[in-house]
Amino acid sequence: METIGFKAEIAVVGSGASGMGNEVVKLLNEAGCRVHVFDIKETADGFSITVT
Repeated sequence: METIGFKAEIAVVGSGASGMGNEVVKLLNEAGCRVHVFDIKETADGFSITVT
């Protein structure tokens, strides 16, 4: 698969901790992009926020 280079690019991916969002994170990372991920999940105590 031919990829486009993203070496000087930064991406922010929502819902990137699991599922399709996580696959997008992996593809962007492999293409050389700096990736920042955030995810919000509902828990018994309220919400859990993940930011990387």
